[in-house]
Amino acid sequence: MVDLIFKWQTFLAVFLSGFFSLLTALLVAFAARRRDENIAATLLYRILIVFLGAFEEIDKVYENKDLDEGKKSDRTLWILWKLPELSEQFSTSLARVIYVDSQLAAHLTLFELRYNTVMRMRVEIKNKTKEPNELEDRKIVKSMMMKEELREELKYAKKYADCSEYLLDKLFLRTFANFNRIFRPVCLFCTRRDIKCSEILKNPDN
Repeated sequence: MVDLIFKWQTFLAVFLSGFFSLLTALLVAFAARRRDENIAATLLYRILIVFLGAFEEIDKVYENKDLDEGKKSDRTLWILWKLPELSEQFSTSLARVIYVDSQLAAHLTLFELRYNTVMRMRVEIKNKTKEPNELEDRKIVKSMMMKEELREELKYAKKYADCSEYLLDKLFLRTFANFNRIFRPVCLFCTRRDIKCSEILKNPDN
């Protein structure tokens, strides 16, 4: 009987030792993954803040009634020229956070798509403005800058960037981000902004 108890004590000790070792390893891995996610989210957040600032400037230009179409196009072109292209860091960071929430994944992916379209249009405009030898060339550029297609791309890129920035802050950067992530599927702490971002995915023109 004593031998049996001794054997069970030994077995239990080995089992508990292995269990707690495994648990410790899992907690360390989870903490490391969460740290990498937060670093990626912080990088994406900072990039989006820069773009949102530029989009706000462009909106002010379009809404300024004191500017004629030529000055609006010149100022918009100047703002677009300052914007950087999306780096590999953006794509790498995006890959680390998109699995956390489907809406965040959708907004970030759609922002990337729209923004890259704006950058392609910027290249087209730049190619047309390398050596504008005639006044007519200037008029063509101004017309292209103000055409509805570019305005639409900028509008949608801003909407997706705004929602992405909000969700990154809510799900990664806030003090209670973990609780927001746990209860998000049941929308326990949903705000009007959450609902608005959800509706934008269904209908971007909202």
